[in-house]
Amino acid sequence: MNIDKRVKTCYRSDKRKYLKHQRVAAEKAAREENVRKLCDAAELAEKIWKTRGTTMDNDGKPINEIQEQQNRWVKHFKMLLNRPSSKSHRISK
Repeated sequence: MNIDKRVKTCYRSDKRKYLKHQRVAAEKAAREENVRKLCDAAELAEKIWKTRGTTMDNDGKPINEIQEQQNRWVKHFKMLLNRPSSKSHRISK
């Protein structure tokens, strides 16, 4: 298994452990009727699962339509993948 996959696996495992810990803490706070701890746990969970913002066009304006967002991502990756390679990445013979 290469190092990237191991890092991703460890990250997912750590995230699951953390979320389980947060869930247990929230359940304990609910049983003890500790509203402050319960709200803190809910706030942390919300931050973890918050989605990224909207997709922006080249001018920095938000794109709301799903099809337009998909087209923007296609355009972005075409530009990214089709740019000329730098001298440092060229293979010399």
